[in-house]
Amino acid sequence: MRLAYFRVTNNELFAIQKSSIMAYCSFYGMDVDKEFIENSKELDKLESREGIELLKTLKSDDELIIFNLHTISFKLGEVIKIFTCLIKKGVIIHITSKKLSIDSKISSLVLLSLLNDFREENIKNFHKIKGRPKGRISKSQFDELLDDIVSMLRKNFTISEIARRLNVSRSSLRDYINSRDLKALALNKTFKDKTEFDIKVIECPMEEN
Repeated sequence: MRLAYFRVTNNELFAIQKSSIMAYCSFYGMDVDKEFIENSKELDKLESREGIELLKTLKSDDELIIFNLHTISFKLGEVIKIFTCLIKKGVIIHITSKKLSIDSKISSLVLLSLLNDFREENIKNFHKIKGRPKGRISKSQFDELLDDIVSMLRKNFTISEIARRLNVSRSSLRDYINSRDLKALALNKTFKDKTEFDIKVIECPMEEN
């Protein structure tokens, strides 16, 4: 089974995840067997999240497709715990934002670099929101039409033509398409122009300057 797993939280828009996963699957010629959308808060406990129960049912040679590590958890310890369980079971994990596929053969250097990126992103986000409440980002009215919009863009329909067919405002549709870079997605530029996951050099504290 190939599972596309979405997690909608305060700062993870469904459409962004959907766009990335669609582009990834299109580029690599992958069909998704099942989609699951989890609505949860960033700090919800693992045992209270229904998506975690679904992940437990995955078995050897199943494939899990996620946008980024925050789909799994916002806590590094939980990410490591869940990844360890999935990899031990023989599940293949695709992270579309990194253009990266993870299985039991993954290089430890690649995995450490990925987890270090996750840690640094958490620190950066913490400093951004420190001292002010985080608001919930509302979904767009076009999110449910995303598949149709991308399909028509791939057929070279103009924004005006798409707006007429969907009976929506042209200007609002144009803003939606531009904000999510859907034209690039439709042409697969999202992944054609992107290099493989870059392994960042992590400074070793034991080396002499």
